[in-house]
Amino acid sequence: MRKVIIKEPTLNTILVSCLRYYKREVGGLLTGYRKNDFWFADNAFLSTIDGFCSIDYEKSKRNLRKLREIVEDMNLSVVGDFHSHTDYADETYVAEPSEDDLKDMLKNPGWIFLILEMHKQRRKQTWKRAIHGGFYGSMGDNYFCSMRAFCVNIERKRKYDDVKIICPEISSFNFS
Repeated sequence: MRKVIIKEPTLNTILVSCLRYYKREVGGLLTGYRKNDFWFADNAFLSTIDGFCSIDYEKSKRNLRKLREIVEDMNLSVVGDFHSHTDYADETYVAEPSEDDLKDMLKNPGWIFLILEMHKQRRKQTWKRAIHGGFYGSMGDNYFCSMRAFCVNIERKRKYDDVKIICPEISSFNFS
């Protein structure tokens, strides 16, 4: 199984960003490097418009393009993106690529794609590894997060494959 290694500060940025703008689907870019079947996510950059996250999908895509230009001008290599799916407005989202996500994935086949499902929790859960290689658990008293990583399947037997998330610090994320 392919793997993505996420540094703790990078994961913190992703989780805090998704919690901060919980009612909106938010996202950003991951920078780092790739070596064979391993991605190394060293940094995460949240995509915002005038300091706020957009719920307009087209504006978000334009903003990600601008963010990519800025990041690449800093001589950082974009290795993927992250975004959240929330349960806001009585819709249930899961940490799986939507049809729009699949279209974007096919435009960047060498990238890693991290999707976080965020919703209000019914009961507190310690962070655990999921069978698909991701993680899930509670964030404080109010929220639940399921996190999965994907990459485009080059052989095209399937559109995408799960990627195992490696983050040694995740076991310490059992928020009080």
